Amino acid sequence: MEGLHEFFRSGAHMIEQSILEELHVKLGLKYKSRGNYRFMDYIDDLENVYQAIKNPPKSRWLERTFPKT
Repeated sequence: MEGLHEFFRSGAHMIEQSILEELHVKLGLKYKSRGNYRFMDYIDDLENVYQAIKNPPKSRWLERTFPKT
């Protein structure tokens, strides 16, 4: 991310915000700025959300309630 800041200088923050907003939209989430978060903190959180959506935990209750036929 340092290269982005060097190239775009003050505009880098706006570019990062746009990227974060778009990624949140693609995952069906609402973007909320957190004062102490850095760009990569958001990316790490989004990666965890993506993995949870892609590979949801198995629920024994769901398996009992809706058995596969």
